[in-house]
Amino acid sequence: MAATQEDVYSDPGSPMMRRTQAGTYIIARIKKESDEGRYIILNGNGATPEGNIPFLDLFDINTGKKMERIWESDKEKYYETVVALMSDQEEGDLYLDKLKILTSKESKTENTQYYFVSWPDKNIVQVTNFPHPYPQLASLQKEMIRYERKDGVQLTATLYLPPGYNPSTDGPLPCLVWSYPGEFKNKDAAGQVRGLQMNLLE
Repeated sequence: MAATQEDVYSDPGSPMMRRTQAGTYIIARIKKESDEGRYIILNGNGATPEGNIPFLDLFDINTGKKMERIWESDKEKYYETVVALMSDQEEGDLYLDKLKILTSKESKTENTQYYFVSWPDKNIVQVTNFPHPYPQLASLQKEMIRYERKDGVQLTATLYLPPGYNPSTDGPLPCLVWSYPGEFKNKDAAGQVRGLQMNLLE
C-alpha cells in the first residue's frame, strides 16, 4: 500500500519542540560533536502489526534523510512515550550527547510513571511512583486478537479476560463488545493496528 495519511505504519513522526525564554515553542535543532550537520528529532508512535512502539529518529535537515534511531520503547515489557525535551541549554542548538528527555512508561500491570533519560549513556532516573489506580484489576488478562469482517477486511480488537481465567476449566464466558467505527479509503488502512499492547488497561 502506498503511503497515505491513513497509513500509520509509514508515519515518520513529528518534529520535537522546545520552549524558548519568551515562552513560545520552536522546533528543536540538534548538533553532533562528530560532524557539522544540523538535525531535528522526529517523535513517532511507531505503529506496527504488533502494536505501537514509540521512537525518536534523528533527521538531517540538510539532506532530508533520516539518519539514525536514537531511542525506542521497550516493546517486550513496557509502553513508553517521550513527553518532552528537558535539556538544560536554553538558547541555540542542542547537543545530542547532552540531550535529556522526559518519558512516561507503563505496562499491562504497572501504572504510568515518569522518567528522565539523559545522553550519552541514556541514564534513567525515575521521577514518580504512582500506585496502581485499580489494584483489584492488576491481574486482568489482556491480549490482541485478529478477525476478518464479512466483507473481507482484517480487523483487530483488544480482549480482556478475568484474572486467572482458564478456558479449558472455566468454559466460555459472556462477551461485551465495544466497537467504535472509523472511515477509511481502503481496507488495508482499516486493518492496520492502532492499539497498544503494553499499556495499563486501555
